[in-house]
Amino acid sequence: WCATDCAGNTTCHTQTITFEEIQAVANFRVDPGVYGETLIKWTSSQDEIVQFAIYNVAGQKLTDAYLLSASAGSAHVVSIDTSRLPGGIYIMQSQSDSGTNTQRFVIR
Repeated sequence: WCATDCAGNTTCHTQTITFEEIQAVANFRVDPGVYGETLIKWTSSQDEIVQFAIYNVAGQKLTDAYLLSASAGSAHVVSIDTSRLPGGIYIMQSQSDSGTNTQRFVIR
């Protein structure tokens, strides 16, 4: 991005953000809920602790991690309060012993 001050001086900055798309947690999905919540849906391939966090598109972590216990082969649904986040594009990241997943979602 570039910014120009009142004197006409321009400064430009670039940033590269990379997210790996690894399907460690099967059927990982982020869906809009109701009343300012976001639903995370997934199936775990093994008994494990799964950690979730929300990032903005600049890569800044916006929430503390949510730690959840997951049972092998079971479908899981968790509601996370996103009512304080302004409308925009966000990244939900899950981490577990199986690996890392990322999913983009939009708050309107």
